[in-house]
Amino acid sequence: MKITKTDGPPKDVLYFDEEYKDDELDLSPQDVEDVAEIFKTPLTG
Repeated sequence: MKITKTDGPPKDVLYFDEEYKDDELDLSPQDVEDVAEIFKTPLTG
C-alpha cells in the first residue's frame, strides 16, 4: 500500500470516456493508490 499525503484537496476535474461508465474503470489492485487525507478539525459533538 502506498500513502500519499497532500496539503489540500485535488483541484483538477477528472473526465472519463463513456465506455468506462459501467465497469468501474476496470482497475486492478496494482492500479489503485490509497490516499490519506487528514483534517485538522476538532471532534466536538
